[in-house]
Amino acid sequence: MNGMKIGRWDIMYKNDFEKGYQQIGGGSYDLEGNQKKIGKWTELDGGFDCQQQFTYNGEYNKNGMKVGKWDIISINYGEYEQIIQNKFSGGGQYDQEGNQQKIGKWTELDKKQFIHNGEYNMNGMKVGRWDIKSLIYGEYKQIGGGSYDQEGNQKKIGKWTELDEEFRNMKQITYNGEYNMNEMKIGRCHSKWLIQFERLKSRYLDRNDWQQKNERKEILELKQQNMRKLNIQQVSILQLLLCFFTIILIYKIQKPQTQLKRLMQLSFKNYNLSVTDFRL
Repeated sequence: MNGMKIGRWDIMYKNDFEKGYQQIGGGSYDLEGNQKKIGKWTELDGGFDCQQQFTYNGEYNKNGMKVGKWDIISINYGEYEQIIQNKFSGGGQYDQEGNQQKIGKWTELDKKQFIHNGEYNMNGMKVGRWDIKSLIYGEYKQIGGGSYDQEGNQKKIGKWTELDEEFRNMKQITYNGEYNMNEMKIGRCHSKWLIQFERLKSRYLDRNDWQQKNERKEILELKQQNMRKLNIQQVSILQLLLCFFTIILIYKIQKPQTQLKRLMQLSFKNYNLSVTDFRL
């Protein structure tokens, strides 16, 4: 009566390729009316849509805190697939004490659904090498990353490749430079454009299809150019013939030959032809 979720809740989804809804997530809330998630849950990523479908699968303790192993799984049109070509799932471990701290090795998603791969210490702080990956030609490839200090301060040190805040398909910019031990940028930092449309191409076409499409486009453009040239030549010849026969007709009806020559000289002037080139 207090408007709080209790008991079992299921998440249903339907895409354009399926006739009906199917369950893709859900779990249970406590029965005391505190709306705490308890036990095993499958949750949707915040950026879940028809193209990027990721779920989080793991367990809550009785206090509604994530504990133990949590997996990140990609859904493709109703079929579950592990991240990075089914070789392993994303995710990692939370501490068992109920502090909801990430510990050990993790493969996680950011808000834009790029993959971040690295390690947390026992206090939930990033340490050591972290890589940033993006989906290119059907698999996740490294596009950025760098190292954090080992003391657990989560400070960036050494060489880093960072993504622009507005990094997306049409604006793929990274910043490449170096941090000192105090997480201060030093030396020269430069930006770099990545290959545009990589993620877009990988979503719909593989490398060979993309190249074949470009080749077909080039062939079509050449054909169109040749057709335009041929049409221009045909029009010029038709105009010349029409002009010639018009003059012949006028001559036979009422014009003497001397006037005919003058008319032909005027008519053929634009075609660089001489009246003597034709026999009447």
